[in-house]
Amino acid sequence: MEASPGSRDFVEYSRSLASLAYSRDRKIAAEATRTLFDDVVQPLADRFESDSCDVHAAFMAEVVHAPGSPIAATLRELGYTHPQDLIERYGMLRSEALEKQVVNEDVEKVVVLSRVEAKADVAITSVVLQCASVAFRSAEVDLVAPKENAYLIADGRRVYREIVSYPLDGSLANRLLAWRRIRNKVRTSIEGFREGEWLIVDPDSCITLNGLLPLADDRYVRFFESRSYAEGERVPIAELAADWCGQWFFWGGLEVYPSVSERSGNTSGGWRLAITLRKRLAGVSYAVGGWESRRLNGSFEDALLELLQKRGYWTVLDCGRGESDSTAATERVRAFPGSTSHLAVADDAMRNHARLMTYKGTLPAFGGWVSGAGVYVGYDTAMSHVVATFGVPVIQVCVGAPNEIYRSRWTPFSYQEIVSIPANGPEDAPSVLERIETELERIEATDARFGVEDID
Repeated sequence: MEASPGSRDFVEYSRSLASLAYSRDRKIAAEATRTLFDDVVQPLADRFESDSCDVHAAFMAEVVHAPGSPIAATLRELGYTHPQDLIERYGMLRSEALEKQVVNEDVEKVVVLSRVEAKADVAITSVVLQCASVAFRSAEVDLVAPKENAYLIADGRRVYREIVSYPLDGSLANRLLAWRRIRNKVRTSIEGFREGEWLIVDPDSCITLNGLLPLADDRYVRFFESRSYAEGERVPIAELAADWCGQWFFWGGLEVYPSVSERSGNTSGGWRLAITLRKRLAGVSYAVGGWESRRLNGSFEDALLELLQKRGYWTVLDCGRGESDSTAATERVRAFPGSTSHLAVADDAMRNHARLMTYKGTLPAFGGWVSGAGVYVGYDTAMSHVVATFGVPVIQVCVGAPNEIYRSRWTPFSYQEIVSIPANGPEDAPSVLERIETELERIEATDARFGVEDID
């Protein structure tokens, strides 16, 4: 988007694109929604710049007030009659103008919004939940999230799950209507609590269009603008989330890493598998969730599996959760020059000792299967972040990152070894494979899980 926020061209572009996204013609609405989020919103977010956050806020403020918007009337009722009203509110929310110290002991309810995307919920929201649980020891902590994410990062004991529906791949109108429903749910959650007894934490959620749309009294809303926090610093976003919580929740001294629910990823099968085989175990995932631009190519993926076999690894391959990911995994199995099997229970692998075992299931379930692994290799997706929570060394291949800040931000954060290897496209496959082999050698040299003598 070349035009400056507030200019005639900027307003006309924003509103014309929005009007197409609100079209009753589903095909037109779907294409315009894809353009809006994939070609405008996502690139702005991926820059991790304060100025880009300003552009995003101005753009979406025009979008939600454009003719056909299903929430324009609700915004007018709340006093936001013009795009500038939302922009000014957003500016206040992200600045210190709203800063008002909340006495932790007085807070009885903390509501944390989901980021909706699994990778961000593991890297950011799980950290916020842990920090909130420590800072507000006597408060109920509610996670407002889609079902899969709620069970992924909330344990159901200290953190309560408020299940909501948000169509991350739905039309613009349906996403905005989801905000209205979730806003009502949040207000119900804090109903009955007095001022100062509740707090809402928005970790840059798409539910609120990254802080633009209001939920409740802004004095008791804390907004972590992850796209501009510590601008320019090459630090994992999970580490920044913990730092932000330390400033806003007024606690400190703890090192917090992302986590998944203990119940969502059963580690017993993974450790039984690793110990029984008495071989080095590797986890691999080529799943990209439909983002084919994040993949290198089949030749690289086949070569990596062969490299792991050559170095003495028994490998568990993630089959992904979509049709394209499953197809890619099937192709890798067909090309593999060794024994293969499908992994359902640990006993299956113990019986046949296949060098390549496939597994199809949830994110944390796969993480549990490779929890005893010596290494995990995969693309820049949620799986890298999930596996890292189990303390497994991770080699992440980041394909097509728009800049180095993006790659740094989305590098998993863990107490174990994490390596992020950049790649621009398939032409980089040979050098990436060479780098992976170098990293494997280094990780193996300090591998305390299974000794070198156990490798064939």
